[in-house]
Amino acid sequence: MSTLLKGALVTFLPGSTLPSIIGFQLNPETISHTLTASAGLPTAGLPTAGLPTETFGFTLILDQNQPADSVGANPVASQLNALKALLFPTGPQAALPPAVLFAWGRNNLIPVRVSSLDIAEKRFDALLNTTQAEVHITLVALTQQQITALDSPMAALAGAAYNALAAARLQALQQAQTLADPAQSSAGRLVSDPPAAPAA
Repeated sequence: MSTLLKGALVTFLPGSTLPSIIGFQLNPETISHTLTASAGLPTAGLPTAGLPTETFGFTLILDQNQPADSVGANPVASQLNALKALLFPTGPQAALPPAVLFAWGRNNLIPVRVSSLDIAEKRFDALLNTTQAEVHITLVALTQQQITALDSPMAALAGAAYNALAAARLQALQQAQTLADPAQSSAGRLVSDPPAAPAA
């Protein structure tokens, strides 16, 4: 019987070599993944022209009655505070919120920053402590140039994750070359032997 993996957001506090891991109580049912092509000019957050903006969005359900990695009397409040912290610089010298690794399975470790949290607190106990909440999270993938500016150990982990994702995309594109072989597919035959233009 296979073990159910849980997604997580991983970051490092300044000066620490130990990761801070925000594990998901329940995996989201749906993840949106959007890539927006650059118009060819550098834009905010994209130091290199031509790179697309890549975003991820999903909703987490936090529930007092579900097992949680958080400590304290109220795991929902603890997880909410941990998620909110990802939008704030983590030290007096920091100008940006912390870089985060979005861990979604063994082969999906994506360097990102949290760009927004949309929190709906749904249920409360008699003392008005939140016992259930839904949090829609939007993540923006980091570019290679942004990763090289990170501090260690995040720089090393994020760089390795970025390179692995880039290699996987390239490998998929190389595998797609076989589809261009006329002997392999009708699409390949169309490319190698396009239809003649109609007579004038």
